[in-house]
Formats: sequence, C-alpha cells, structure tokens
Amino acid sequence: MRPALLPLLAAIATPAIAGPADLHSIAGMQSYYRVLIAFAPRLSDPRLRAQAAEMARFGAGAAERDLLFVQVGDGKVIGASDTPARLAARYRVPANAFRSLLIGKDGTVALTQASPIAAATLRARIDAMPMRREEARRMRPGLGKPKP
Repeated sequence: MRPALLPLLAAIATPAIAGPADLHSIAGMQSYYRVLIAFAPRLSDPRLRAQAAEMARFGAGAAERDLLFVQVGDGKVIGASDTPARLAARYRVPANAFRSLLIGKDGTVALTQASPIAAATLRARIDAMPMRREEARRMRPGLGKPKP
C-alpha cells in the first residue's frame, strides 16, 4: 500500500465525533426543528402514551411546523442521540418526574408542563412564535419555502 494513502484510510476508519451540528442531538436540531421532549420514569407511563397520542393527533400540523417528538424514559432516549442524564440535567427535570417541554428552533424552552401538552396548545404556542410567524408569511404564494 502506498504511504500517501495511509492518512486517508486512517481518516475513513476513524469514527466521527458528534458535535452540536449533529442533527440527531437536541442541540444539533436547533435552527432546523422545534422539539417536544417528554420525560417519564418509564416508557410505558400512561402520561407518555398520552403525549404520544397528542402528537399523533397533531400529525400533519406537527410536520408543517417542523416539530419532532423525543421521548425519555427507562434510561433511554427515543428520537435523539443524547443521553437521558444529559437531557434531564440540561432541562432540570428531576428523576422519576413527568415533564413535557416544547423547545423552539432558537433552543429556548417555550413551554413546560408536568402533564401532557394538548395538540391545540402546541399549535397555538408554536404559531405565536416569531420564527413560526415569519415561516408562515414566507409560505404564502410566491414567497417560497423558508430556509433555516
């Protein structure tokens, strides 16, 4: 093998380290997506199931608003690459607590509840966000899809 190829092969074989730009982490989703994070002691928690049902009810409206759903429970995270401990610390969620948080594209917590957030509440809160109002304005005919 040629010596000039060794650095290239080493670079290809070395795993990439995810940083804030990793779209699979909550931080990486910033600017691209709004995120609803639901924390529960267990993934089978009825409140977590109720939150998932509200997201399903929101359906196309959630997709139109670039809203992703991340679930945290049983020591797992579904929908993001972050660890449960890191998310709980970042958003100050006590152990074994139920909490739903709506995170805006700017990374700020727009809404926190100790119970599932209704689809209508998510819609109203997101539609009141300045960035969402601008997106809606730009989606009018002739203005094109907004860019992140």
